[in-house]
Amino acid sequence: MPYIEIKTNTKIKESVKTDLKAKLGEYITTFPGKSETWLMISFIDGIDMAFSGTSEPCAMVEVKLFGKADRDTCANFASKVSSVIAGALGVLQTRLYLKFEGCETWSFFGQLF
Repeated sequence: MPYIEIKTNTKIKESVKTDLKAKLGEYITTFPGKSETWLMISFIDGIDMAFSGTSEPCAMVEVKLFGKADRDTCANFASKVSSVIAGALGVLQTRLYLKFEGCETWSFFGQLF
């Protein structure tokens, strides 16, 4: 049950969202036991957001996972997706954060995992 939220101060075209969904669906398999089947993605674009004191293009990407992922797996995922996301959004990689968060309690269809 992975969830990826992309927040940016740029506007994302629908075609770019479609491409990112496909690539993130592929790359989520970097995490053992994770697949596109359970992947949820949200885009929050065109927001008031600043980094390092300026409003130049920037982004925050949160990756939330049911369970935990080790540091090496997160690093592998980050190396795969950072350039893809930065390029798609028109954001320099030096203005892009990825945050990883594991959670042991998730619910789906009214049931806890």
